Amino acid sequence: MEAAIRDAPAGLDEVRADEGIDGFSRHVLLVLVASGDELPVDGVTETLDTVGDVLPEEYDSVHVVARSASGDRLDVDTALESLGFSETYMVSPTRAHITASAVRAFASEG
Repeated sequence: MEAAIRDAPAGLDEVRADEGIDGFSRHVLLVLVASGDELPVDGVTETLDTVGDVLPEEYDSVHVVARSASGDRLDVDTALESLGFSETYMVSPTRAHITASAVRAFASEG
């Protein structure tokens, strides 16, 4: 997956993916570093399309957080909701936990 997201899309300076485990559930933590002070919807779209295409079956969810280039946390809720991800995936305005099946479905629609 690292190779697939190595080149950050426009509006993002960096995209990192780390593996995590919560109990028996495996997830990917996506850290999006925005070029500016807002999270670009196009960059999020391209990143989730890419992740959904290559997400291994053993993962149950994708956790998404974002930061500005200066390190400030950015809201992810508005961008994700505009892409059709339900607010039920939002843990807080700055953190989302999206089921792997929803990310895969999003990628297959694109």
